[in-house]
Amino acid sequence: MPPKTIQVKIPHQPQPIDGAITIPSDYTEEKAKNYSLVILTHGAGGDMNNDFLVKFAEALATDGILCLRFTCVSLNLAVRVKAFHAAIKFAQKSYPVQNVILSGRSMGSRAALQASIEAPQDCVGVLFLAYPLHRPDDQSNLRDKPLFDLCKPSLFVSGTSDAMNDLNLLRQTLKKMKHKDDVPPRFHFIDGGDHSFKVKGGKAANEKVTASVLAFCVNWCKQIFGIPTASGTAEEQSDEPLPKLSDKKRKRVSGEDGSLHVAGTDSPTKKSKTLESYFSKPKQHDSN
Repeated sequence: MPPKTIQVKIPHQPQPIDGAITIPSDYTEEKAKNYSLVILTHGAGGDMNNDFLVKFAEALATDGILCLRFTCVSLNLAVRVKAFHAAIKFAQKSYPVQNVILSGRSMGSRAALQASIEAPQDCVGVLFLAYPLHRPDDQSNLRDKPLFDLCKPSLFVSGTSDAMNDLNLLRQTLKKMKHKDDVPPRFHFIDGGDHSFKVKGGKAANEKVTASVLAFCVNWCKQIFGIPTASGTAEEQSDEPLPKLSDKKRKRVSGEDGSLHVAGTDSPTKKSKTLESYFSKPKQHDSN
């Protein structure tokens, strides 16, 4: 049987929050402690029915993980964070699962980050979908400081053409972030992807990229939750063969110990490299 999605109202002031919980077909309240949950929200200007978020929720539930999506249209980060806490409280009462990962797209990932910092006991990891490290094409004011307070395992998914997340700046951010249990933050780059993870090549290319990214994210969540995967750990997963990286980009983003992965390439090998090597590149390739 396919996963089931139920529309819910999350208690909150001054008014309830619209939400949707997608649950595995075999979920029962009596066995809630055997399950895990991802709480997910959208970016500025969107809602919980964003196509990628809906597909992510369905992919998680298909693999036995609950997913609670919610809508908060406010552009005030503090309001978004309070909404996240309300969603967490609702989930704890209505779906008392074993572990929770917080996740969001763009501004929603900023809210997930802050919620995890304010209440670290409420989650076991944070998944960032297109974290906006800076304003579009403006790197004068980075949103990096809150990341340095994160003390949970994390995965960053970002397009290499994202105008709000310059890859060169990630080097400095990555090296400054805390490593939970000596596990560095993980990065999953989408070659040619923009802030919405869209790539050139039409519908077919984008569908393959989406499927690839969803598979990687689901397996990372399962790894954090301690759930066995069909093909081993998230580090051992292979993405779909599209899109291909150019030789120049392959040299630029080729970290291979599992902390960095590029959609559309072979899976990372087990050969360890230093963090410095993740971003090292010939001088002639300095431009992004």
